[in-house]
Amino acid sequence: MLIIRKEQMDALSEAVSESFEDDRVKHIANKYPDFFDEMGAEDVRQLVRQGIEKSKMYGIQARDNVAFLIDLMVEFGPDFEREGKVSWTRDILRSHSLSDNGKISLIDTRLGDRA
Repeated sequence: MLIIRKEQMDALSEAVSESFEDDRVKHIANKYPDFFDEMGAEDVRQLVRQGIEKSKMYGIQARDNVAFLIDLMVEFGPDFEREGKVSWTRDILRSHSLSDNGKISLIDTRLGDRA
């Protein structure tokens, strides 16, 4: 039987988190080059970390859903759910009756309706 110690799991989790951060930073550099150039790589990485924490706060766990939420932060500002033209997303994100997929799907649909 294979036994994985807590320290090993922590190291693996940290490596996965760093890989996700790297992927998101590259994505933002490619999809939002003006934003990336204005902010710089370190500030973008910090925004990604804030997005990961925000996702946890709202029960968003799936990688694709976390990535979507980070994109919303880039497009509408880091506090998009509390201020601005998409502040309506806060009620959806705070919902206890929707799964993380349900929250993101509903936001994505409503954003599409407004385009």
